[in-house]
Amino acid sequence: MHVSTSAGSRRVCPALRLLPGLSLLGLCLQLPAQDLQFKQSTHSDKQIFAAARGTEDASAKVAALQSFVRAYPQSHLVERAQWEVFSTLVKRLPQRLPAIQSQARLLISHADAGLDSIETRAEIADSLANAGVDLTDAESWASSAAASLTEARWQQWQRDQHQAPADAAAQAESGRQFHESRAEVLAALANVQWHQGKVQATAATLREAAALDPDSDEVNALSGEVAYAAHQPAVALDAYERAQLAGELQPLQHEHFLAAYRDTHDGRLDGLEQALDARYATSYPLPIPRQPAPSEKGNRTVLVELYTGAGCPPCTAADLALEGVQNNAPRKQVVVLAFDQHIPRPDPLATPQTVARAKWYGILGTPTFYVDGRQADVDGGGRSHALATYQALSRSIQQQLSTPAPLALTAQATQNAEGKVQVQIRQTASSQDQLLPPADLHVALVEDHVRYSGQNGIRFHEALVRALSHADGTATASRASFDIPALERQQRTYLDAYEQHNDRYGPIQFLNKDIPLDPRHLAVVVFAQDPVTKMVAQARYIPLTPPAGT
Repeated sequence: MHVSTSAGSRRVCPALRLLPGLSLLGLCLQLPAQDLQFKQSTHSDKQIFAAARGTEDASAKVAALQSFVRAYPQSHLVERAQWEVFSTLVKRLPQRLPAIQSQARLLISHADAGLDSIETRAEIADSLANAGVDLTDAESWASSAAASLTEARWQQWQRDQHQAPADAAAQAESGRQFHESRAEVLAALANVQWHQGKVQATAATLREAAALDPDSDEVNALSGEVAYAAHQPAVALDAYERAQLAGELQPLQHEHFLAAYRDTHDGRLDGLEQALDARYATSYPLPIPRQPAPSEKGNRTVLVELYTGAGCPPCTAADLALEGVQNNAPRKQVVVLAFDQHIPRPDPLATPQTVARAKWYGILGTPTFYVDGRQADVDGGGRSHALATYQALSRSIQQQLSTPAPLALTAQATQNAEGKVQVQIRQTASSQDQLLPPADLHVALVEDHVRYSGQNGIRFHEALVRALSHADGTATASRASFDIPALERQQRTYLDAYEQHNDRYGPIQFLNKDIPLDPRHLAVVVFAQDPVTKMVAQARYIPLTPPAGT
């Protein structure tokens, strides 16, 4: 859900485990900045929690998590553990109805009054509906959440938090946030009603929700299901397309989406992706206008790293801000890289290298920006927040541009028809009286315009890191290489294995694992980074000429 922002906090999706079918409602939170640092602790509770949640057997896992809660009642991980217990019971032990009901009541009793309580009730109801478990209680939780979330109460909560809108623009934004939040709660109620077989009640609830937020993926996905069941393929297709472009379709909904398209296109799927591309371009233009390039003319090329996730709602603003920087700043001044993560959901754009680099930085949530190796104070949000995120990021870049770079990088890169990429790099001190600073050379294979519709509504991903390696060679001259066909095979193997075994989600299924590299959109980014301070000394962007005939 959308929660009002407060000073000294960041909108992030924490790196927590989420079982398939458990809603994202309320998981991407407004975290105080100090909490982000506190959660880097390495106390024993963290190791014991990780061991408990990684237990394979469902019953043993529940017992281990409950034992953790009893042993560490003051741990900041207790709330995660309680949600782990609930989700494990619902998904893997649905026959334990009394335990599920007890855990739901516990989570609701521990929620703070106000928005947190509403989010918790709606999330529990949505999860129960998706699993087809305890629909009577699910309807009660969802109905009470919807009844509690009124505009008058929303405004009172903002006044209580000293966040009452100060001008017309702030009032409009507050109203938009309320509409989106209430639509999401209503979508949870409609989901319960749909699983109860209450078709007319579902339709009425969805109409109210759609009037509040016509772009909601949950509302549109369920509207598509209602129309599909009523044998209205054209109506269903329109709703499914809206849901697909705004966020997510569940596996069964995706099957129905394809069936509705075939029903309206002579039994074929030809042109589906092109139709979605066109609708996305019309419906979601980049909300960041063309702007003059940064004024600084020094010798530094700033490296901007974004740690993001295709299933991360507040990453939407960050992804769009990164695209805005790429559009407005010359590559000689600013180079951008996007490192996808399995946060807060599994992401087929994440690779072992991108995950490892985030771990090296100690990143705990998405979105997170780094500018030349230092974390930037830039938060995320939805599409409406993209321009503000871009402006904050631009200020961080401008400050760094004025810092002289201690070294210079030159590089050449080629790719051949067999998919082999060769990179040659040379680094020199910026002046003759300087020594080369201690730095490791890193080489990233980057792709623009990668088509993948993630749960956060971003369809095309720019500056996506597809592979990352160290350069081998001497202190001044080095080289690196990439084998694109081999990388594609390795990524498929990695995703196949991740579906079966991972330390966060349990068994999962990606809707799409076949996202090949396009030689027409590839580039190489080289950067020198101190392995101790993690400061980036210099970066270079080298476009790759596609092989003839591609």
